[in-house]
Amino acid sequence: MKKYKILIILFICFFSCCYAQTKNEKEEKIEQQQFPKTATPSLNIIKQFEKKIKLYKETDSNKVSYEAKFKYKKQKYSIEFSKEGTLEDIEITVKNKKIDRRILNKINRFLEKNYSKHKLKKTQKQYVFKHKQSQEEFIKATLNGDFKQNPNLEIIAEIKTGNNYLLKEFLFNSEGIHISTKTVSTTSYGHVLY
Repeated sequence: MKKYKILIILFICFFSCCYAQTKNEKEEKIEQQQFPKTATPSLNIIKQFEKKIKLYKETDSNKVSYEAKFKYKKQKYSIEFSKEGTLEDIEITVKNKKIDRRILNKINRFLEKNYSKHKLKKTQKQYVFKHKQSQEEFIKATLNGDFKQNPNLEIIAEIKTGNNYLLKEFLFNSEGIHISTKTVSTTSYGHVLY
């Protein structure tokens, strides 16, 4: 009987761990009135740079956040806020050829070591807000290209393990060292690629 309890506990722990690592986001386009009011000054700063902003409410199994998405100087930006309106990060979609070759090689070696095949689908530079300045100053500095930090790299890749192809989101630090991995569910596929 004791063996069965241990097996059940191990199974539950394994299932919980796997479930927690799946990115199952739902994104819903919203109006500015539905966006957190405390983020209004930040949205006003963004509007100084770009008028066409799309606002979204994003939910997954354990988190609600809000995003402002727009194009500025031919680059796609995604600025994420908590449900309280606190800035979390700014992500800029980039082409792989714009990533330092040494770092990209390190990332590819990591993927080759862990998966039989991989194909990079989307790469974003991620600037995490660290409260060393106001949200508005951080947004303005980032949009002006005045980066005070080295960005993380968030990569969506199609990978093959065994006979299965999966979409995964990888987070690497600015030196190409792996931080985390999440499996992207098929219901999230469309919006994670924008």
